[in-house]
Amino acid sequence: MTQPYCPACYPNKIRSHAGIRLQAYLDILFQDFFSKKAVAQLPRFPKWFSAAHFWYKLMEMLGVVRFTAQFDRTEHWPRSWAIIAEARTRRISIESIKLLGRVSTYYRVKFGGKRYYFDAVASRFLNFHLDDKAWTKKRLLQAGFPASPGKVFWSAKHGRWFGKKLGFPLAVKPARGTHAYHVSAPVRTAEELARAINLAKQYDPRFIVERFLIGNLYRVTVINFNQVFVARREAPNVSGDGAHTVRELVKLKNTDPRRGETGQRDTTLHKIPLPPLNLPLKKGEKEGVTTTEIALTAQGLTLDHVPAPGEKIILHSKPSIGSGGDIYEETPLLHPENREMFRRAARIFGTDLVGFDMIAEDLNRPYHEQNCGIIEANSIPMLDFHHYPTQGAPQNAAGALWDGIIADKRVRYVYPLMLPQRSLWTRLLWHFLDVAVPLVRDWVLRFAMTHKFLRRQRFHVGWIKPEVAPETAVAHLKMIGFEVVRPEWIDQGEITGLRKLLDHEKQCHIRFFEDGEVRAHVEYAPEARPIAHLLEQGFHAAHDIVHEFLHEFIERRTHHGVAAKSRS
Repeated sequence: MTQPYCPACYPNKIRSHAGIRLQAYLDILFQDFFSKKAVAQLPRFPKWFSAAHFWYKLMEMLGVVRFTAQFDRTEHWPRSWAIIAEARTRRISIESIKLLGRVSTYYRVKFGGKRYYFDAVASRFLNFHLDDKAWTKKRLLQAGFPASPGKVFWSAKHGRWFGKKLGFPLAVKPARGTHAYHVSAPVRTAEELARAINLAKQYDPRFIVERFLIGNLYRVTVINFNQVFVARREAPNVSGDGAHTVRELVKLKNTDPRRGETGQRDTTLHKIPLPPLNLPLKKGEKEGVTTTEIALTAQGLTLDHVPAPGEKIILHSKPSIGSGGDIYEETPLLHPENREMFRRAARIFGTDLVGFDMIAEDLNRPYHEQNCGIIEANSIPMLDFHHYPTQGAPQNAAGALWDGIIADKRVRYVYPLMLPQRSLWTRLLWHFLDVAVPLVRDWVLRFAMTHKFLRRQRFHVGWIKPEVAPETAVAHLKMIGFEVVRPEWIDQGEITGLRKLLDHEKQCHIRFFEDGEVRAHVEYAPEARPIAHLLEQGFHAAHDIVHEFLHEFIERRTHHGVAAKSRS
């Protein structure tokens, strides 16, 4: 007889929690051995010095791993497919990693001579501690961010005592987990609290008891510490028209071609289940009862009920996307104060990708004017919520993520030193300077040993448009041949500097600054004519060149503040 699936993990077909509980114990056992800071994900070394690359090559030689650039959308989760599709649009070399012949959630990207490996979603920094709900809640509360008050427990007895003291209604959930597995909310009585704690402990030995918040559930994704995307989630539902039954309304809604079958891997939106489900039956429960029918019974309704026009019928106890829930993309509606709050929250975790789940009345209003709170965070969030919503204009979250990766100084597509005009000694010397100059420069700047160069180089060309993220402009330049060159002096307030060789001697150098200013000039390349470069011979403005490359991203205007002085 086939073992039934866990109903608390529906719609995912999970038969046993043994592996999940073992992982939880291992995480708890070794949590103090690892830093709680974000880990850099981009490669630091070329492929011939990369331990990760050698490991994967060894596995490839043994036949365990195979790389393929051929993609079948049905084999990949939607959040990964958004990353894959955007990479291919940008002509980034990306490959899927197959383990023992089966498609995994791991991928490889090639940047010049470097290889970057990631799981599900690409990012520059990753902080797995974000998935520990108790640790995240503690950090948020300590930093003064809105979060639901609560604590983590091992003991069911202590959890019940705390819950009664905190006051009903409550929410009870495992300390780790996703997809609202084994979450109970709202919990209104002591009996419900005891059952909720037992349910949570089936999934994870630790559980959280916190105050239940009333409002809408939002997924807020913060990318590169500054770009914020918002999607509102709703439980599976239908709206009445006064003529059709609930069953007929569900069938009509399920005809949406964007909705896949329950459990389908390659779709974000799913159909609302109507057929019987293979779930274990509780005492007094009829055979073949669906989650939809259970939700209707709790409201005193049936599938043959005819809702009044505009009446919304909820068909699941949770805002489960896998059970047919809806996603409303509301990024343009986000209040500026809320946007800044989420940016600050992302910075305390040090990761360029984080998904916050927040309950609020309306994120179009400032968070401090309503009852709201961040209930958890995700280290590998569902980017597809913003790409494939039920309603609202899709947002290119994957594109924003790739912009940050491409703009990173460690990512190089071309290396201008490798031109045939460069001698072997020039290449060797420049490789040495590539490592040494940044160290010396940073040391000099740190101890303020010079004041002459605390000004900005000449030739202002414009300002980054307010709606454009700096990394978007930088990524655009790198995709058309510009490169970050490490042996350069950093001007005051400079974010990054890029150059592009115009011929084997001249280069265009563009600098981006924190306040949005852009400066650029044409000069001799240092590896071609180092003395002329240092003496700034042939040094002149690059207005026309820069506006040809960046006309979509910059504008000419008068700065609202006092412009930084230029170097004489």
